[in-house]
Amino acid sequence: QVYFVRAFTLLLSLPLGILCWGRTNTSMSTIAPFVSRPGQYENAHPPADEYAKKSGYFWDFSDFTCGAIGAMDRQGWCEFNLALTLMFTISPVMKYILFNNPRTHRLETVFLNQWSKPVDANIDGEITETDADILRKKMVKQVTRARLRDKNRDMTDEYSFSAYYQLPPPGRESLLVAGIQYSEAAITSLMTHSLHSYLIKGYKPKSDTASWGFLSVYLQYWNPYHWFTGYVEVNLRKDGGIEHPMWLAADKTSWLHTRQANGVNSLFARLLVKEMTGYWAHRSQTIMMQLQQEGVIEAKLPKHKTAFSHSNGIEMLQKQSNNGKRSSLPVPQTAP
Repeated sequence: QVYFVRAFTLLLSLPLGILCWGRTNTSMSTIAPFVSRPGQYENAHPPADEYAKKSGYFWDFSDFTCGAIGAMDRQGWCEFNLALTLMFTISPVMKYILFNNPRTHRLETVFLNQWSKPVDANIDGEITETDADILRKKMVKQVTRARLRDKNRDMTDEYSFSAYYQLPPPGRESLLVAGIQYSEAAITSLMTHSLHSYLIKGYKPKSDTASWGFLSVYLQYWNPYHWFTGYVEVNLRKDGGIEHPMWLAADKTSWLHTRQANGVNSLFARLLVKEMTGYWAHRSQTIMMQLQQEGVIEAKLPKHKTAFSHSNGIEMLQKQSNNGKRSSLPVPQTAP
């Protein structure tokens, strides 16, 4: 099916690509770094890319098996199988016809970044290195464990986006694994080449605002099971928040691509702001109740704000729902 989609797309769009050769040439230059193995870029980002380029072109069957177990644990059997079916049938069409066709769109590197508010992980009213340490451990457990605890699984299943990035098996030089994502908006799974950056000694994220790199995600052009082409990170920021910087190939003049970029921003704003607010608010209440039962504190609410409270992201989401109208997000800017 993938070969049919690509051949069909090439046949129909080749005349237009030749006619508008300047646009096609720009697009081909943009996606050129992503047509080989992950990490084989002209302007490589060491040391992550040095590890990534040791990998092959395809995922190991063991990666897919382990990834399926972790994704099924988070989504449930029915939802996972529906999402997997759509991934194999719909994703190649979305990628090669709508979003990554160099002959019909002027693809350029577009930079998107979704931020959370600084996280007060220990609910003490201050953002310190202790909060960052708690958050790092929580992120690793949430994303790398194949099977979650019941309370974490139930909460994860309610998220609009979830992902399972398994730990690399012993002896794998590249540290690259198959990551399986699930998007509630698209109702489909997505597969990535994902590298656990925090396992690399001396690693520094590509993003200038990051203090600690968690994941480096490679979205290769030849990967038909993810809609986008580019490079993505998940990091902790210097101010104690979480960020999700993305360098994607997209056409800034295309209504479809801009709408999709707005959708990505909205999805991760909801995940990082609104849904994570629920987690930390629940965690805060649990800690307060335990302390009250132990007599450590009086039965009253803390004066400080909990993590993410009154954030711009929540206000944005509230505005989108007013009168059934959606507010426009900023048009993505070209990466520096």
